[in-house]
Amino acid sequence: MADDEIWIRFKGETLTHRDVCLRIDLYYPEEPIRSELQ
Repeated sequence: MADDEIWIRFKGETLTHRDVCLRIDLYYPEEPIRSELQ
């Protein structure tokens, strides 16, 4: 599911929850919304 906090990270990748989180405003409210960055 899109809300899962578990994902597959392959050896050598450096992805974090912040990178893959679809609800960044919920989990990281201090960061600007991605759409505002573009």
